[in-house]
Amino acid sequence: MDIFYSKFQTYIDTLDIKKPNKYTIKNDIYLNILNVLKANYTDKSAKFKFWVRQTFRLVQIGSTDLVYVIKNDLLLVTHEQIYYRVVDCHVAVGQSGRDKTWAEIKRLYAGIPHQAVSIYINMCDTCQIRRSFPTPISGKPIVSIGFLTRL
Repeated sequence: MDIFYSKFQTYIDTLDIKKPNKYTIKNDIYLNILNVLKANYTDKSAKFKFWVRQTFRLVQIGSTDLVYVIKNDLLLVTHEQIYYRVVDCHVAVGQSGRDKTWAEIKRLYAGIPHQAVSIYINMCDTCQIRRSFPTPISGKPIVSIGFLTRL
């Protein structure tokens, strides 16, 4: 897990100067979003509150409050949960590779970048063993009695 987050952070650091803080939602921002949606947090800017109310909605399941993205009605995943969600989806699809894992993540969650899936797949031992290697091209021997009779 630590290796995953170190590689993921290295990728985030290579992004444009404006994007690293906004690439994934950290836990503290998630708590601020949760508090704005509960309407008991007033020291945030009006721009932040507007963005939260236009982008997210609060879902209560039992005593647990969850944040869902309005656009695609999927559960929002924080930066600290990305690894666990990617592992769960990767195992759920039977370790079938990047594309099927990404499809499962897109079906269930919001806020997980595609690059996180790629980093995890490159770290997965089972996927690295199953990856097919290109076979060398072997020519078919020409067996003929006469010259140019195999055409």
